[in-house]
Amino acid sequence: MNAEHHVDHTARITASWALVGIPLGYGLFNAIKAAAQLFA
Repeated sequence: MNAEHHVDHTARITASWALVGIPLGYGLFNAIKAAAQLFA
């Protein structure tokens, strides 16, 4: 395995996590915010 392949693989994993993590984080933030209003 060469270094160029490793960089491409790392970039792909980073992009995949961002694609999943950004909407997930947004959804969790809104869910926590809504739950806080229920208990306030």
